[in-house]
Amino acid sequence: MPTCGRPAFFLRRVLTCLYNAAPRIKQRPQPSPGGADSLACAIAPGDEAALRFATNRGFRIDYEMLDSELDLTGFDLAHWESAVSAAETHGIRFTTLLQAQDEHDLLQNLYELDRHLSQDVSDWSGVMPPLEEYKTSLAECDPEAVFIAWAEGRPVGYSMTGADGYTHFMGVARAFRGRGIALALKVLTIRWALSKGIACLSTNNNAANAAILGLNRKLGYTSRLGTIYLVKDVVGVRTILREVAKTTLSLALFVGLYVWWQGWWYGAGMGAIILLHELGHMVAGRMRGVSLSSPLFIPFIGACCPCSRWTVGA
Repeated sequence: MPTCGRPAFFLRRVLTCLYNAAPRIKQRPQPSPGGADSLACAIAPGDEAALRFATNRGFRIDYEMLDSELDLTGFDLAHWESAVSAAETHGIRFTTLLQAQDEHDLLQNLYELDRHLSQDVSDWSGVMPPLEEYKTSLAECDPEAVFIAWAEGRPVGYSMTGADGYTHFMGVARAFRGRGIALALKVLTIRWALSKGIACLSTNNNAANAAILGLNRKLGYTSRLGTIYLVKDVVGVRTILREVAKTTLSLALFVGLYVWWQGWWYGAGMGAIILLHELGHMVAGRMRGVSLSSPLFIPFIGACCPCSRWTVGA
């Protein structure tokens, strides 16, 4: 095979085939109404070739994740223990999942809290797993490594860490933020990790989540760029037809009025010039990460390409 000695070239060919097939896959019947409206991919940091491959095909960076680690060797737990008592002065009670087993509707309340907290997660699909599936996943965790913050008789925050020291999730309900709950949950997790002989805690966070990243730095976490997530809008047939109809009808009205006013040559020429001008805006905009819809013509004024999406710094 001629590509055997050129793995990078072969990989690009495979990725290109998969990418080209994506629109056809998208057009197949989908389980959800309307089907998919975007393509997404994830790229490891430093993989410039993959990033270039994706951006050259219209993908844009949606968000970036930071991987953070805390070396527990020599960690001064006594210095941070007061964070738990400080939160308790605000009426917050802390338990592990094991200690809270007898709480009324515990799993249902945690499920509803998770739904509330998931709205702040950048890549949340908007769909929660079924309650039974959630209960199963929670049952697989070490109940002593799941810490729950309680207030007003219900859970208002919790953290979940695996036996390997990786914190899978931590969050606090919006109405109870600013009371030191997140810091207390972190300290409780560190105390548990030290008792289990875990030498390092790790987690990842959205690079835009300044609050939790600042808290992690305060505790001594070090961060580095993790996965880069990109997304590209997929235009369906209905959207294309709608855009074509919008431009065609508004252009016809635009040209028709100018023809009535000044004659065919003037009307057709004016329409063609403005159409080419607006198409130039569309091309230039998309080169800079700005997604513009097709031109909308406004008689005796001109035309515009409404902005449907843009990227930071575009």
